Amino acid sequence: MVIKICSLKEIALWEKSDIGFTEEDVKVKVIVPLLLSLGHKITQLYFEYSDIDIFLKDLPVGCTVIVETKNILERDLDKYFPQLEKYAKQTNALFAILTNGEEIRIYAPPYGSPLYTLHRRELADPTKYEILRKFLSRSNLVTKKSVAHLYEEITNVIGLLGQRYDDLTEIYQDVMEWLKSERENGKLKKILLRAKKIGVLYSMNIEELVIGELDKTNRQLESLSKLINKLEKLLEDS
Repeated sequence: MVIKICSLKEIALWEKSDIGFTEEDVKVKVIVPLLLSLGHKITQLYFEYSDIDIFLKDLPVGCTVIVETKNILERDLDKYFPQLEKYAKQTNALFAILTNGEEIRIYAPPYGSPLYTLHRRELADPTKYEILRKFLSRSNLVTKKSVAHLYEEITNVIGLLGQRYDDLTEIYQDVMEWLKSERENGKLKKILLRAKKIGVLYSMNIEELVIGELDKTNRQLESLSKLINKLEKLLEDS
């Protein structure tokens, strides 16, 4: 297979009709050239590897990358996430990519939400592309710099989640104090306003809501802490 390495600007400016309307069109005209631009060779890409659209081979243990492509008219990528997650766990992928040629989502363990989302027209933006290069370039994967970058990213997320957990704890304490007090409406409004600012207000049952959000955040922290331990081990072995 001979693939022309198109410039990122050219790929970014294509119309949907230039790409075509099958998964194979997206794979060959968008994703393969993009991977080649990131330093991967065509001989380092396995196609339809155990049902995975693209599997990047010859990478260090723990640095696996997989790609699932969908046709360019497929707008609902969310419904394909369970499939991607299954393949990612089977291969212990460091990065799993889901794309329809318009939207490129990059997932990392624990895969719950995209680590980064890029739209094809942003490929011409050097700043946006640099994020792709940081995580997915062949040189960074081989030297495990990608692991270090992911470690830094996850550490930042843990810091944000830790702050969220602290905020939720304080809100919960305020709620409990309010329930034991004369339940002044003015004080409750302040509690609800603070909860809304951190994005957790979905109902007026603030007590149960905060408990649920505390539990969710704690589980996220535990999951990411396990990932940090895994990344530290990978960096030690490099």
